[in-house]
Amino acid sequence: MKYFLIFVLLIFIGCKSIPEKDLWIVGKWQIIDSEIYPVKIGSFELKENSKLDFKKDGNLFLYDEDNKPIKLFFGKLKYRIDGDSLEYIEYDMLIRNGLKKMSDTLLMNTTMIPYSNLSKETFEKYRYKGYNFKLIKVK
Repeated sequence: MKYFLIFVLLIFIGCKSIPEKDLWIVGKWQIIDSEIYPVKIGSFELKENSKLDFKKDGNLFLYDEDNKPIKLFFGKLKYRIDGDSLEYIEYDMLIRNGLKKMSDTLLMNTTMIPYSNLSKETFEKYRYKGYNFKLIKVK
């Protein structure tokens, strides 16, 4: 398992930029709707109007609802697109979100359930299937 994590980290660190077929994701995307709030991206909980900034070099930056940068442990997350999934690394975890590009929006699915303000019923509803959230490209 240890060697697998090292291998995955080397792949992400070694990536200089994302493939041309995935350049459509580059830019800032704003969260406009979610089945539950806050939206979890790794260990971060994002509210409506928060932004994800995908860079061409494979870096991902997060911004809160007031467009202020969210301080990340390593300063950024590394991401890549694998078919219909967005994969990113935070600390030593590889996290995979479902990804569906629509005409002018992006639909994502995550099983990362937020810790705050959820009833037991809501938690159980989304526990295994995850929940969807929608983003629109703003830049």
